Amino acid sequence: MNPAFALIFARLREILQKHAGKLAVAADTSDDYCLAVDHSAKLKKGFPAAWVKISKAYVSYHFMPVYMFPNCAMNCRRSYARGSKASRASISKSQTKCFSRTLTS
Repeated sequence: MNPAFALIFARLREILQKHAGKLAVAADTSDDYCLAVDHSAKLKKGFPAAWVKISKAYVSYHFMPVYMFPNCAMNCRRSYARGSKASRASISKSQTKCFSRTLTS
């Protein structure tokens, strides 16, 4: 395994761990960290919401709300495209809030 993978994994895991209180931790190993929604009103069951995993040739990061709620993702992309370079850092915070609301509703 590439030594840089562990550093990338650690940083992405840290980002996900901030949301572990609102979501269930479904996997927590040295090469896999997964957060899951216990129950979704839309799907009538639980599902993995976000995870990071070290693979043989790369580190994968999955964030399911982008696929499950495309309108929310599209609104965030439009906001990002309209914003100036200086304001784009705050867009990522609004994207997180947008997806957090979506996940917990």
